[in-house]
Amino acid sequence: MGKSREDEDIRAKLIGLGEDSIQKSYYPELRSRFGELERFKLLLDQANDFIFLVESPSGLVTDANETAAISLGLEKHELIGRPFAQLLPADARPPLQALLERVGAEGGGAEVIARFLIADGSEIPVEMRLRYQRVEEALFAVIVARDISERIKGEEELRSLRALLSDIVNSMPSILVGLGPDGGIIKWNEEARRFTGVSEERALGARIEDVLPGLAGEKAGIERALTENKPFKADKISWNDGERQGFADVTVYPLSGDSPSGVVIRVDDVTERVRLEEMMVQSEKMLTVGGLAAGMAHEINNPLAVILGNAQIIAARLSPDLPRNRTAAEDLGLSMEVMGAYLEKRAIMKMLASISESGARAAKIVENMLSFSRFSATRPTPVSIQNLLDKTAELAASDYDLKKKYYFKEIEVERRYDPETPLIQCDPGKLQQVFLNILKNGAHAMSEKTYQTGGPKFIFRARPVDGLIRVEIEDNGAGMVERVRKRIFEPFFTTKEVGVGTGLGLSVSYFIIVESLGGALRAESEPGRGSVFIIDLPLACKHSGAVSPDAPGGQGAFGGGSSLPSAT
Repeated sequence: MGKSREDEDIRAKLIGLGEDSIQKSYYPELRSRFGELERFKLLLDQANDFIFLVESPSGLVTDANETAAISLGLEKHELIGRPFAQLLPADARPPLQALLERVGAEGGGAEVIARFLIADGSEIPVEMRLRYQRVEEALFAVIVARDISERIKGEEELRSLRALLSDIVNSMPSILVGLGPDGGIIKWNEEARRFTGVSEERALGARIEDVLPGLAGEKAGIERALTENKPFKADKISWNDGERQGFADVTVYPLSGDSPSGVVIRVDDVTERVRLEEMMVQSEKMLTVGGLAAGMAHEINNPLAVILGNAQIIAARLSPDLPRNRTAAEDLGLSMEVMGAYLEKRAIMKMLASISESGARAAKIVENMLSFSRFSATRPTPVSIQNLLDKTAELAASDYDLKKKYYFKEIEVERRYDPETPLIQCDPGKLQQVFLNILKNGAHAMSEKTYQTGGPKFIFRARPVDGLIRVEIEDNGAGMVERVRKRIFEPFFTTKEVGVGTGLGLSVSYFIIVESLGGALRAESEPGRGSVFIIDLPLACKHSGAVSPDAPGGQGAFGGGSSLPSAT
């Protein structure tokens, strides 16, 4: 606002007066009318906010401070008399005009976020406050605006940082759950949602045991970490939430702060790791058992050879057809015919035949034990699936359930082999271990069924299918419901009572077929009608490892042990 004529007269009078005269006569009037006005204008011009005086209803800027003119890139005289709406981008003018009219009609004030258009074409976001004041007959809008560019920038950076942190938390393969001081959930990451199927909206505010029942057993440790502000960790806890069984590592981290302000719970599924560790232990066991079996087989081999050899010699020396036998009998005054009748009457020859038969069976068992103990040789060799299935059945027949729930020899085996089935390049020991696990599970399933007609029965099939070898082992046991069938290859899943099964046999078999041999394994079943395990094997299985000097082939039933004594 310009200086009035009266102010100019006061300034002219001051020039012609001395200091004393000013203090005595004009200083009070000067301070009250001229000095205060100048100081007020100086304060307005130095303010950080944009200040405008807009006439209503014309909407013209009648005055503004220096900050507004400089910030908008205009001279002050260019700003005075300009329509205030021209200071805003075109799209923002109608809403502002409507706001001005409304506040002018209703009175009072308003606050709004707007944008100012700078002379160079850029824009400044502002927080605008406006209020109408009436001076005599004129109505003016006093508009104060504050540049909020830095605040918006800070808010955007904060939103970006929050989004980044949220993305990091949600991309973690671990379940991450945040608990507040009251134990309610305040953070629920994407892995927690995927694992549980519980949305973040539903989880927030809930108790941890309600949405993650698998952690119910660790509730005391979590509460201790929450109240004592100390970390808590539990490794390989048994996880069972009614749908999943396995193992998990649980770590509880207190949120930073001197007083308890909450905790973060991290849950890692380590079922696969525990499975691999158990498989390594199982593998070491099998290696040990294989070594023991090989040693026992060789140790049994020698006395078995003597038993069979001597039984053969005794039978030969009791035969009346050998001249040397007759000569020795005549020297002693014995009749071979009478002695033969005695032996027949006392069934001694039948006993000798039984000894030979049992010894031959023991020799077959020893041969199968030696074959199974050589599974550490991982170089693929040509394998007949039919022969391997038959040998595995013989090996299973030599097994006996100590709890006498089933006796494998009583199970009928029907073979339906396609004669066109080719040999495959495979590690026979690994494949035999799979067959043995399936046969034992099938035998156990059949022991739980009461047969009205017939009895327990396996059906073996082997045939070429689309460049693969398909092996099917079918039983007529109790079968499985669909819920169980879907989980039989999971580690540690078992339907057997405690102490009967570990739940590792079929999962190890699946690992061998799929991961080690490069094939496929699945099961089909119907309750009450039995199950069939279907194995698809490539003609050349995957392999790795060194060659064992004990690789199968060429040593016969006794593995190169002692030869039989002469029957002469």
